[in-house]
Amino acid sequence: MPRTISHEALVSFVDEVRSYLPTMRQGIAGYHTDASQTDALREAYRLAHSVKGTAALVNLPGLRSEEHTSELQSHLNLVCRLLLEKK
Repeated sequence: MPRTISHEALVSFVDEVRSYLPTMRQGIAGYHTDASQTDALREAYRLAHSVKGTAALVNLPGLRSEEHTSELQSHLNLVCRLLLEKK
């Protein structure tokens, strides 16, 4: 039986994600501008991974499921590729 998410939990999740997005975007954009900014890129990855984990906790399968393509997953893939290129 599917779990439901409370309105309060959903609002909290959305607020958390919104607070992370500027830092994630800045980290990715900063790396594109200056490839030495790997710390900002790693922080973007950490935040994206946190969002994905929190989505699992509040039962948002579209964000936690590997089968679903989302903007978040695209960001995670980009950050991983950029970090691997740096090695």
